[in-house]
Amino acid sequence: LVTSRISLPSSGKHNTVYGMEVEVIEEEVMEEEIVFSASPVMVASVAFPSTKLVEFLKEKEGFFPNRYKCPANVKTVGYGFTKNGLEDAKRMGMLESDYELPKSMTKEEANRFLEDVIIPTYDRMVRNNVHVKLTNSQREALISFAYNAGEKNLRNIAGQLNEKDYNITGRLMKYCYAKKKKLQGLVNRRQQEVNMWKNI
Repeated sequence: LVTSRISLPSSGKHNTVYGMEVEVIEEEVMEEEIVFSASPVMVASVAFPSTKLVEFLKEKEGFFPNRYKCPANVKTVGYGFTKNGLEDAKRMGMLESDYELPKSMTKEEANRFLEDVIIPTYDRMVRNNVHVKLTNSQREALISFAYNAGEKNLRNIAGQLNEKDYNITGRLMKYCYAKKKKLQGLVNRRQQEVNMWKNI
């Protein structure tokens, strides 16, 4: 980003800046900070969480306005929100200790909860466990994995990473089971997380 300041001299009436008429209401010199972005695409690419991660989690979890039991027989609402997920959020300082899993949520409420609570929770979890440098896409792949598989399994991945072994594809693909049954949905998700890790 390149930052430039322009001074608006006081005329008591109006001034024209870049072809736009502005009213000067102060009798002293006013300064307005204008921020120019040399590369909007570059700036957007480092935004966190990325739209790609948000939309990926929405697609993989699906939206359910009322509580239901997932394939692992766990009470779930919204975009995969569970009691265990809420406990993770509380431990990471993202939720008050008395917050309980709601019986229902609107899509707007679920969207906010995903972006304001869930993603920051698992981002913090990844940062707490992984101590080597990650790209944004690698970090987001681990956020998705941790949200789905939990901190215990994240630690298994982190142990390898912290030895600076970034070839985690094989290890990620081991986590495709629920109640000892291999699920194609989990196979697909792990493969997509691998692609995210590789920034494919």
